[in-house]
Amino acid sequence: MNGLEPSRWYSFYRQPANMRKNFDGTRALVLSGMKKNPVSGDAFVFTNRRRSHLQASCTGPE
Repeated sequence: MNGLEPSRWYSFYRQPANMRKNFDGTRALVLSGMKKNPVSGDAFVFTNRRRSHLQASCTGPE
């Protein structure tokens, strides 16, 4: 992802997330915590407990 795209939906995970999680870990948060499809083409944004770091995950349908 190279910046914000106005045509994309952005979903923010409201709970603090472990920033050491890999793709499978964030995918599990999207599925179980957000109840969304991780390959929908939407962008999912996670923050750490102090809200000092962001992590974004975005994959489209293949």
